Amino acid sequence: MKNRNPIFCLGHNSIDIFIHRNDLSKLRMGGCFESQKLKIFAGGDSANVAFWLGKLGLPVSFIGVIGNDSLGTFLKTELESVKVNCYLKVSNKFPTASILTIVESDGERSFIVNGKCQDDLEWSDLPLKKIMSGSLFYTSAYTIEEEPIKSTRQATRKKTSAP
Repeated sequence: MKNRNPIFCLGHNSIDIFIHRNDLSKLRMGGCFESQKLKIFAGGDSANVAFWLGKLGLPVSFIGVIGNDSLGTFLKTELESVKVNCYLKVSNKFPTASILTIVESDGERSFIVNGKCQDDLEWSDLPLKKIMSGSLFYTSAYTIEEEPIKSTRQATRKKTSAP
């Protein structure tokens, strides 16, 4: 496995907080309650792919943005625990992305997202030479459809397109 070129995953990572809708019925304005079902995980679609590839023992790198905070440190530590090589920009503008997921009894989910941190990723943050030497590149579609990386991708495409 050491001779394989790495897989690169680009995109979203977050702190995922799960709570069941039934537990929320216990919440009263100004109140507090305990829930054994409240769970906190490192997550995000691209980070999850990188994590599970690392868990399988595959050479994998993750490219993304974390905030300059303890949640970002937690995400990085989780990825590195399964040998994911991290290329993480540390944002001083935004906190690490977080998603509150409300789970219904039938498994349906609703989300409350604070993901502004992801918008701090710029083209210059990408290790392009290393990515080009990789064996596979995974990204979530909306990662490359948001500014500022969307504009730089389009500008690069225009420069490299044949007339």
